[in-house]
Amino acid sequence: MEITLADRTIRVFTISPRASNATGHLRDLLAVADWTEHYGGSGVLVFTGNDVMVEPWVATQAILARTTRLMPLVAINPIYMHPFSAARFVMSISRLYERRLFLNLVTGTALNYLASLNDHLNHDDRYDRVLEYGQVLLGLLASPQPFTFAGRYYQLDRVQ
Repeated sequence: MEITLADRTIRVFTISPRASNATGHLRDLLAVADWTEHYGGSGVLVFTGNDVMVEPWVATQAILARTTRLMPLVAINPIYMHPFSAARFVMSISRLYERRLFLNLVTGTALNYLASLNDHLNHDDRYDRVLEYGQVLLGLLASPQPFTFAGRYYQLDRVQ
C-alpha cells in the first residue's frame, strides 16, 4: 500500500510475528505475507536477532518466492553480518526476484545478547558502527568499480 502526498510517498509495511520455534515462525511469517499482499501492503518487516527462529535472509527469500509484488524490509544488525555479505544478499535476492528490498539498519539487541556475542561497544559507538555499515553497503551496491573503504569498524580493499 502506498499513500501518495504532494511531496512524498509513504509505503505501509506489516511486521513479521515472533514464534518460539522455526516451523511456527515461518508459518506465521508466510501468513502475514499473504495477508499483506492480499490487502495491498508494500511489504513485511523481517526481524533479526538472537531470538529470531529463521535467518532474516532465508525468511526474505521465502516471502519473495510466495508472493508476486511484496518488497521485504529486512532488518540488519552489524553484529550478525558483515556489510559485504549483506550487499551480496541484496544483489542476489533482488536480481533473482526482480524486486526492490528495503533495509532497516539496527544498532542493538538485548544487552545480554550483545554480551553473549562479545560486543561491548557503548550506545554511541554502535550508532557510529551502523552508520559506517550503511556507508559500506551503499558503496558496494552503487559502485561498478572495485570498492575500497577505510573506517574505524570496516576496512575493504578493492572489493567487488
